[in-house]
Amino acid sequence: MSLFARNRPAEEHRGDILANLCQFILCRIAAWALIIWFLLTMWLPSRASRPLEPADAMTATPSRAWSYFLPSVSEPLPDTVTYTELLVRRSFLPDVQANRAPTATLPAPTPTVTPPPNTPALPTATPLPSLAPALSAGQEPGVCAGFVGRAGEQLVLDGQPFTFVGANVSYLLEDYFPEEQVPAVVAYLAESGATALRVWLFPQHNQDRAERLFDLGREYHIRFVVTLVNYYFDKGSWWFSSEHYTREYLPHVQKAVARFHDRPEIMMWELMNEPNCSGDTLGTCPAHMVAWAETVSKEIKALAPCHLVTTGTIRIDPTEEHYRQLHALPDIDVVSIHKAADLWLEGEIRVAHELDKPVLIGEIHAIAYDAGCHELHAGVLDERAKVIAADMDRAWAQGVDGYLLWEYGHGRVVVGEQESNYCGGHDYMQGDPVWGILQAAPVTRGPAVYPDRD
Repeated sequence: MSLFARNRPAEEHRGDILANLCQFILCRIAAWALIIWFLLTMWLPSRASRPLEPADAMTATPSRAWSYFLPSVSEPLPDTVTYTELLVRRSFLPDVQANRAPTATLPAPTPTVTPPPNTPALPTATPLPSLAPALSAGQEPGVCAGFVGRAGEQLVLDGQPFTFVGANVSYLLEDYFPEEQVPAVVAYLAESGATALRVWLFPQHNQDRAERLFDLGREYHIRFVVTLVNYYFDKGSWWFSSEHYTREYLPHVQKAVARFHDRPEIMMWELMNEPNCSGDTLGTCPAHMVAWAETVSKEIKALAPCHLVTTGTIRIDPTEEHYRQLHALPDIDVVSIHKAADLWLEGEIRVAHELDKPVLIGEIHAIAYDAGCHELHAGVLDERAKVIAADMDRAWAQGVDGYLLWEYGHGRVVVGEQESNYCGGHDYMQGDPVWGILQAAPVTRGPAVYPDRD
């Protein structure tokens, strides 16, 4: 018998039993609610920063599959890409861009991001073995004739202002793209108004083949922005600490830059395609990235003092202060931007002007094709060309020095019994009206005058 029922009437006893039962149930509910609240508060933050699962969609097109998440084709997404980064990036937005007819009306400037307080101090760059002394010891001022340089925020060539326009062709040095097709690509783009190409020279690529590509550039008066490694697939925010990038990447940079240090066809070296912190905005990644850029850009300048250096970044990410620190480094010559054609990045342009450095829009993208390389709707290519024309006009007016489309699609290529189609959602194919805009662009043209090579 319960103590509550001792020497009490039966009615009161029954009331106590009901009251105790209600208290027991309410206590249990409250306890479970507390447990559920605790689990949710622990689970949701980690879920918000968890990498995306790889996408299943793929196509047979071997063109740069990982670029901007469906810039040309779709392949599995890297496991280092977070939801936050994916929303910031511009190409994995088929539900927005595919259903939005391009328009020449540009949106309002992007709001400036205020940097958080207590930004981590930059780690000191670790001194690394250098190949530079053997190459730079005999160089003197004035030996950079024929090389594109900079004077303040203006690119210059032999003392005259220099601007350029062109396209990305990321696959030119890939084994799967037949080298016998490369001269046709360079010739077509030169005829179509391109004065510069952005190409990728990664650790796995053949440098003899790169040499032959630069020879073609000399023949067709094309200069190159050469990207030294890709961020995606095998890297994360951890990669920018020196114990990681010095293993394979830095020796590749030293070898490539040392070999091609005397090639004026190379306009600038790009440290990486789109370095970023994959959502690690409050940790050590931003500081480590700046230290990495400082170390590698200094090494490139020691090896090839006549070549310009840029970062390869997309935009302000995670903060404007971080973006400024990267591009304020003394051996970084050019501010890097990648963007959609209908999006203007006011903050990035402002940083470039404040730093008194030139601006390269290294990738301009606008979707026009579906996954099967069919036009999204009738007239989409003309609409896209109008958007590009308006954006390019604004770029020149804002002091941009270089403007490169993402990317050229070479179309059908047959090797033996294998057929490939280099065409993707954001590609610019042969016959696209955009090439007429490049031909009319007010940039530096005419035969390039290169110094004789020993």
